[in-house]
Amino acid sequence: MTITEHFEQAKKDGHEWADAAISNMEKARSGEYEWPQEQNDEIIHLSDAIFRAFKWEMTWQGYDFWEKIWIEQGGRFHPDGPGNRYWKELRD
Repeated sequence: MTITEHFEQAKKDGHEWADAAISNMEKARSGEYEWPQEQNDEIIHLSDAIFRAFKWEMTWQGYDFWEKIWIEQGGRFHPDGPGNRYWKELRD
């Protein structure tokens, strides 16, 4: 599934945050927000779609909001992964 398909499925599944994710993704595509990843890549997990769709700190919901949802959907930082270094930089 693509990022868009994951978010559309999340909306069908009743996730209240799905509309915000879709809106943020569209803003990333339009250039209003940074677009960190290719949107048409095949993504296996919803947590990966949330991680890759837009930069959380650029949204009006903020980093903490999206981090919480990402973790609820099974997202985990790898000890030496690039995401973990990025997260540490935001927190320091």
